[in-house]
Amino acid sequence: TGRSIDEPLDTAKLLKELPQTLWDEVRKLLYALVWTIPFLILAFVVPVIGPLIWFLFSAWMLAVQYSDFPMGNHGLLFRDQRACLRERRFTALGFGAAATGMTMIPVLNFIAMPAAVAGATMMWVKVMQGTRTAQAKATA
Repeated sequence: TGRSIDEPLDTAKLLKELPQTLWDEVRKLLYALVWTIPFLILAFVVPVIGPLIWFLFSAWMLAVQYSDFPMGNHGLLFRDQRACLRERRFTALGFGAAATGMTMIPVLNFIAMPAAVAGATMMWVKVMQGTRTAQAKATA
């Protein structure tokens, strides 16, 4: 963003936030697991629509996963991140679909992860940071 970070590194603050961060990661894993099982079954059972739904689910999960980096750095918890992404659902799905598509192409998939992290950061700075959820978290 071109702005310097005002806060110095505070080890006590990091240690205080560690349990919440770990719990958020557990919640993210449970969220993925709860939705993965039925969508995976659907992908195998329903011929055409199942794989399409699986692709959309993968796009959503990659949007959630990669958006965690910039949103988490700004103090948004997992539930706030999902709410923020839901407010801009088509933007999030478009980003996730691009990331999912990149992971499907051989050789290009090697740069998919760093490109998706950079893309999620840009999406946060230019689009998502202005959502109601992010504004409410910033004022809290």
